[in-house]
Amino acid sequence: MSLNDFLDYVIYFPLKCEKKGEFVSDNMNFNHNPLQNLAQHVANLQKKLSEMENRIEQTNERLMSLAKASKERFDRMQTLVATLDFAHKKSLEDLRIEMSRIAGTLTQKRVIDTRLEQAVDKHSDLVGQVEQRIQELKKMFSSHDLRLSDIELQIRNKNINL
Repeated sequence: MSLNDFLDYVIYFPLKCEKKGEFVSDNMNFNHNPLQNLAQHVANLQKKLSEMENRIEQTNERLMSLAKASKERFDRMQTLVATLDFAHKKSLEDLRIEMSRIAGTLTQKRVIDTRLEQAVDKHSDLVGQVEQRIQELKKMFSSHDLRLSDIELQIRNKNINL
């Protein structure tokens, strides 16, 4: 009911009842003083307004609480992201250091492998030279053995002839 309807009801209802010969109090509990009715209506509106203000305050407090909780969660998330970012950067740095160390070790192993190959090649050359020298010495010994056998045969022949 709007305020105008209410005022019409308060002001004109008693007049309608008087024209019919009825008493207003017979139809309903109604105060004959329109100002008191208006005051009561204003008091009811103020009560409703107060209730609404309380509800708005409660809603505002709840919203503030939710905002605070959201900010705390956001701050925790931000801290976790910063921690993860730090751990990620540290892991990358550790990985870079480890890869540098491995690369250095591989380089050293390649140098050692190259030197070892050179030493094996030199050893193989030396073994080949020694084998060649042994063959030469065998040939020389065999030729000396033949000569020695010839000389012995000649000496025996000469001893027999003598």
